[in-house]
Amino acid sequence: MQRVTRSVWQARTVDVRSVDVCIVGAGFLGASTAWWLGHLRPNLRVLLLDAQWPAYGASGRNAGFLLQGAVTD
Repeated sequence: MQRVTRSVWQARTVDVRSVDVCIVGAGFLGASTAWWLGHLRPNLRVLLLDAQWPAYGASGRNAGFLLQGAVTD
């Protein structure tokens, strides 16, 4: 089965020229950045893009996790 994907520019659902900040990647860092920009600067128009959906990649799997402190064996 072949998947056909369209970029945000091909889909034309959002005019990327109408935003102030465009964040590519909705993992931990991208989603957090978008949230904080919206919280601290509510007048900014923030666009968060991802290939699938938030936390679909490494952020939602066992390889993408946050650790507090140093990692030891």
